[in-house]
Amino acid sequence: MTLRRDELGELPKAEILRTAEEHGWTYHDENITDNAWNLLFRRHTPESTP
Repeated sequence: MTLRRDELGELPKAEILRTAEEHGWTYHDENITDNAWNLLFRRHTPESTP
């Protein structure tokens, strides 16, 4: 997922992570540049659940 920082305004990371978790995604990593906020998520699978 890539979010354009210049078009977003304030967007709480905790809210993004909570919403992703509710839909079966787990946060993995991020990369912030001058004009983008790249978030890497992984899909929950039965094999990934301990």
